[in-house]
Amino acid sequence: SKVIPMAADEIAEIVANAGQAGIATKDLFDFARGAVKVGVAWDTAAGELRALAKLTAGLNLSVPEVMKLDDAMNHLSNRTATSAPDILEFMRRSGPLPRQLGMSAQQVAAWGTAMISAGAAPDVAATTFRNLGQVLTKGTSATKAQREAFTPQMSKLMQKDSAATMMAILDRITKKVPKDRQVA
Repeated sequence: SKVIPMAADEIAEIVANAGQAGIATKDLFDFARGAVKVGVAWDTAAGELRALAKLTAGLNLSVPEVMKLDDAMNHLSNRTATSAPDILEFMRRSGPLPRQLGMSAQQVAAWGTAMISAGAAPDVAATTFRNLGQVLTKGTSATKAQREAFTPQMSKLMQKDSAATMMAILDRITKKVPKDRQVA
């Protein structure tokens, strides 16, 4: 705790959580150092950073990659009505979605931030985003109603550029669907 600005027992808790989450032994010190910085920036206790360790392992991110994502979440929280811990909770609940959709973790964090800033709880935003991603990537296994709502090429477009495809869909909904049906 002379090098890292946190009590030794809190650092030990971060390291233990990271080890339990599957972060490699050789990366534990670097992860703990980064997690402490995150904790200070987000005003978050060591125990609450358990989700960060799970996210790192779940998305198969390296320590530098997760720190880059943490910076992005901090940036988003500083500029929106969403807290960084809420974005972290959205990301944790989204699971491996970034990989499945071909999006970066930062792009998925931005989507979550927008949804949470608009009033959705992190768990609701994550479920909604996950369901939308699953529907858009179904291709020929989509239901009749899903095929009617989206073009048959939607799955291919999602593979090509999922972020742009989702933006196009939201734009289409805004322009074509009556306002009283847009929320549903």
